[in-house]
Amino acid sequence: MAEVNALERQTLYGVLAATIAVISMAIAVSAALAPRTITSMEQTFTVSEDLISVSGTAQITVIPDKAILYLTVQEKASTSAEALKLAAEKVDKVLAALRSLGLSDENLKTTSFSIYPEYIYFDDGRPPQLIGYVASYSLEVSVRDISRVGEIVDRAVEGGASIVGGLTLTLSDELTARLQRELLGAAVTDAKNKAEMALAPLGLHVSRLKSLTISEQYPYPVFRGASPAEKTDLTIMPGQTTLTVTVQATFVIGG
Repeated sequence: MAEVNALERQTLYGVLAATIAVISMAIAVSAALAPRTITSMEQTFTVSEDLISVSGTAQITVIPDKAILYLTVQEKASTSAEALKLAAEKVDKVLAALRSLGLSDENLKTTSFSIYPEYIYFDDGRPPQLIGYVASYSLEVSVRDISRVGEIVDRAVEGGASIVGGLTLTLSDELTARLQRELLGAAVTDAKNKAEMALAPLGLHVSRLKSLTISEQYPYPVFRGASPAEKTDLTIMPGQTTLTVTVQATFVIGG
């Protein structure tokens, strides 16, 4: 490589900073999960003295591997004690029904419990009339096999669930962590390749990494709305979700 003296290097940096526009480069990453697409985005370079700053981005599209189902049991009675007793009995039946499907306590989580009075309200100015109490118990059910959601709903309804409070499709913690590691490596490689491509025409190259900032964009869970509990031949189409990792890298320039 031809030697570049200090004056020439300063001139080259000035030309580089003024003329580098945008480089787009695709990165293919081999992995076991499908479908997936990893791409790099358009990039503007910043050159200062012996440093070049560039961002790298990697993105992957995958199918959610986790479903979270929200169930509610409600019971009404003339007294709070009776409403509580009826709700507790119904909850035990729902939990037994879910456990009969092989779900463990790791899949089941109580999210709320409440008991409150129920009134009739009149338009003629009379005071509200107490007619009883409502006990409500909400349960979160998580499962890694999304195809089992319909079966779980049916069994919960048979056990006494009053409301199917909605369904969230998302990525499991294990899959998210694995994809983040994969994407981080791809994003750093993307940034380094862009810097090398920008410097190569000037007879320069990347010497070493000086600093790195990481930004992650998590996928939004897909939520399905609530409905009264009833048996159904439910088919869930999970669709796809996207995870993105972007890095801002500053490299030391070598001659």
